[in-house]
Amino acid sequence: MKLKSTYDDYFLRAVKRFDSDILGQRTKAFEMFKELEKVGHIGSIKYLGKCYYDGRGCEKNLDKAREYYLMSIAFGYYNANPGPTSYEMLRNIDDEIIGAFEIAEEIYKSGDRSELYTKSAYVGYVNTIVYGREKGLAWQRLGDMYYDGLYVDKKKEWAVYCYRRAFTTGGMDYYEEGSNSCKLGKCLFYGEGIDKSIVLAKYFLNWAYYSFWDWEDDEQALLAESLLSSIGTLTEDYLIDGDRLMEEDDIIDDTASEWLYERPQYIKTTAKGT
Repeated sequence: MKLKSTYDDYFLRAVKRFDSDILGQRTKAFEMFKELEKVGHIGSIKYLGKCYYDGRGCEKNLDKAREYYLMSIAFGYYNANPGPTSYEMLRNIDDEIIGAFEIAEEIYKSGDRSELYTKSAYVGYVNTIVYGREKGLAWQRLGDMYYDGLYVDKKKEWAVYCYRRAFTTGGMDYYEEGSNSCKLGKCLFYGEGIDKSIVLAKYFLNWAYYSFWDWEDDEQALLAESLLSSIGTLTEDYLIDGDRLMEEDDIIDDTASEWLYERPQYIKTTAKGT
């Protein structure tokens, strides 16, 4: 399995084994889905959630099921087969936690990084995405957990997509919008968890810069300003497909809009810091 053109065929073979009534076939399906995850094939994500939820081909693990169902939402595959949507499956895993967001924020702000507390924070943020109203900030906090490897394995490529969902979901105050945009811009500037893109980096760093207008001495505000200064004015070398007919801001905005709402088939798994 060396070429991307073979991944979809491999995925379909895994699905066929997944649907088998033979235990050995299910185990092989799980192993194949894990291989596909390593190469960034997103179609396997919800199937892995189903495997862990049912104990199909692996040991039943609701913590892992929760993680994979959540990420299928982040990647836009929550309605994909098999079975119910990822939102519905997450409701099966956790009953609604009253005040889940407040509980998670208290843990987040306490600085306690023990596994018991970080797990409680993770569950609280996931429940907020399923049931609550502070969905945008919950996505950002989950991005931080994947970026730093708190409770979950460090996966900066997953962090990027959580930050992306935070941006498109919105509902944050100016400071948190700036913080989320700065994190996205930094990842795109350095190529952390995603291919480096100066065009996209400038879009999100600009957003952060203006969101931090009242916090000009904040550490993240200074970082956004510093990275923007190093980018400077984009030259035609950065223009998409050599198009010189549009103004720079139009190209940046159009490129960012396309990326934000794109449903990816693969995620970056070999970028710096992953």
